[in-house]
Amino acid sequence: MEKHLRHLPKINRGDNCLNCGHDLHDDDNFCPRCGQLNDKRRLSFSDILKETLGDFLAYDSRLQNSIKPLLTNPGQLSIDYIKGERASHIHPIRLYLVVSFIFFLLISFNSWKEDVYADVNPTTEEELINNDSLTTTNSLSISNIEDTDLDENEFNLSYNTDGESDNDKDWVSLLNLDNSKIDSTLINEANNQLGKLIFLALADISQNGERSTNAFFEKYNIEDGHINRLIYSKTKTYSNVTINSFSDTFFRKLPLIVFFFLPLFAIFLNLVHYKQDILYFEHLIFAFHNQSVYFILMIISEFASIFFTEYGSLFTNTTTAIFLIYLYISLKHFYSYKSTLKAASMFTLINIVFLIMAGLYLITSILTTIVLY
Repeated sequence: MEKHLRHLPKINRGDNCLNCGHDLHDDDNFCPRCGQLNDKRRLSFSDILKETLGDFLAYDSRLQNSIKPLLTNPGQLSIDYIKGERASHIHPIRLYLVVSFIFFLLISFNSWKEDVYADVNPTTEEELINNDSLTTTNSLSISNIEDTDLDENEFNLSYNTDGESDNDKDWVSLLNLDNSKIDSTLINEANNQLGKLIFLALADISQNGERSTNAFFEKYNIEDGHINRLIYSKTKTYSNVTINSFSDTFFRKLPLIVFFFLPLFAIFLNLVHYKQDILYFEHLIFAFHNQSVYFILMIISEFASIFFTEYGSLFTNTTTAIFLIYLYISLKHFYSYKSTLKAASMFTLINIVFLIMAGLYLITSILTTIVLY
């Protein structure tokens, strides 16, 4: 108790609790009714910072008590938490939210750093040579043009003058639909096939610019309906969207996507272990703990990539291999697989089903992102 009190800030005790009004004694550090610190001082910046970190990051011994067994004894933290050791450990969902937030913060920082570096410095020596050659060629071409009579329609640049990559181009530019033929066959098929309607809309935007929905429907005699209007509206929106901007939008939603996927995967874990006396929510706790481990390992990988950018792929591959080994041990320990053969079989099955479910869920999430973009 004395050790705990030494960590208390210098407080100015009062006679009444500022939160609930309960009468307090001179030596009461906390209110016996509501537990609030007995302190009449005005809030300082450090107080607000400590409270924020305490609430958001569980800035106390529970985080430390959870991380160590989580990483060093696969599956044991889930077992202990289910058995009732909860006061000394951080809640599994809260742990997941904390580590996923840190992980995606680091991912965003690394992505930003790479973009800035790419804008300032050419990637390779070959690019530097190409850039110098391009400058020389352009100079020669310009001098030749001054002495040559060319029709302006015959003169076309064959390279991207601003060095724009495919990922920075919008969909219309990327698909290169300027010369696509818009004929009666395509128009007729657009009324019956959503894919053809999207293609027609993109080709029309590429060749004629954007129109109002009514003007587009009238020009090509498209059936006016809610679905067709939605398709054309989204096509116009995405015609100016680049791969990078779409990826960023989807990426920002990824923590939420994974968060809602895990409860679905826990249903599968419950089904394949129906003979064991394990409840659905206990499978879910196990799933959140393992996903948190993956994020923790990726945090280490991304942090290392900040200082050793050239080894980013190596760090990611090594992290994935370590996590697979961890997951095998965790599954065997948590579900008490006695046989190594059974553990390996279940490990393989669970990972195959996980990949299938994750793929289907990912496709659904991408389609949802497209609709809600």
